[in-house]
Amino acid sequence: MSSFRSLFTFLCLTQFTVSQAQDAAPTPPPPSDNPLGLSPDDASALLGQLQKLDEDFSQSEETLLASALTRIRAATASESTSAELYLTALKIVNADRSGTTPAVEPEGWREEQIEWMKESGAPKAIRIQLAWLGLLIEAAQKEESERPALLKKARIITKEAATVAQELALLPAAGAGERRGGPGKERGPGGKRDAGQFLTQSVMASVFSEAYNLQNHIKPPQDWSLAPLNLDAVYDRMLIADARANNPSELAPLWDERIQLEAAIHRAAMSEDAFKKWGEDTGRDLMWRKQLDLLRSKVGGRSAGLELIRLFKENPTHPNLAAWKKDIDGVIASITGQPDPSSL
Repeated sequence: MSSFRSLFTFLCLTQFTVSQAQDAAPTPPPPSDNPLGLSPDDASALLGQLQKLDEDFSQSEETLLASALTRIRAATASESTSAELYLTALKIVNADRSGTTPAVEPEGWREEQIEWMKESGAPKAIRIQLAWLGLLIEAAQKEESERPALLKKARIITKEAATVAQELALLPAAGAGERRGGPGKERGPGGKRDAGQFLTQSVMASVFSEAYNLQNHIKPPQDWSLAPLNLDAVYDRMLIADARANNPSELAPLWDERIQLEAAIHRAAMSEDAFKKWGEDTGRDLMWRKQLDLLRSKVGGRSAGLELIRLFKENPTHPNLAAWKKDIDGVIASITGQPDPSSL
């Protein structure tokens, strides 16, 4: 009986202690209506000014981009007008870097640039870069649902870029009988680069963006390529991705076009042996990715699966064979309904 009383007393004391602790716990303060410590009048006045600033900035940004797009469209009308805008933008950038205001051309600067453009074929590539910059401005101004309509234009520009890249790669380099080695490679004295750089450089880092401060105002759509000749981004993330979601019957033609463009560019820029090696490695991997995509997208059927088997058997030393094996495991898992071993 005494044990029971002791237990009862202990429980009562414990409950009392807990109750005291709960009563003593501080009450959290209510959420503040003014997190910045402003009075209601100050908060209202500041909010109005900030909203007006945001509205004015948006309007000035729209005006800036509309003006830039108009100028770009006029410049892309021809190679000569594209080159002229390039010289104007380059002059602005050089003045900013040197701190010279207004911009002052060093003696012979313009003539030297014009001579370089003639010798390198740069105006063709500059026009393509400007066209892609204009495309990104257009895309940034449209709603997401309206952007797929611009993909046709993107496809045209990229195919033009591939053609220009082949022409530039075939121009003679500094050494007689040598090729330039493809877009963006170093060439000639003075550290100048091939005109192909305009096709592979991000337009957000171009002389046009820097001169007119466009990189701080253009908001490119996610997954859109920032350069016209980035075939991985243009085809894989833009054109093929859209076809996969909206028009799977276009997948095979797009893959064929993507492979043909890349092969043509490398054939123009490489020696025969180097191009053969490219075809054995990268070329066959592109073929693999095409057939795998067609099979997964339910448009390749049994023939796509058989082509995967052929590629795997005929290329036992391919550098991506391990990755191909994982792809095969995934196909088997899809057919059998069993878990994919590579995901475990």
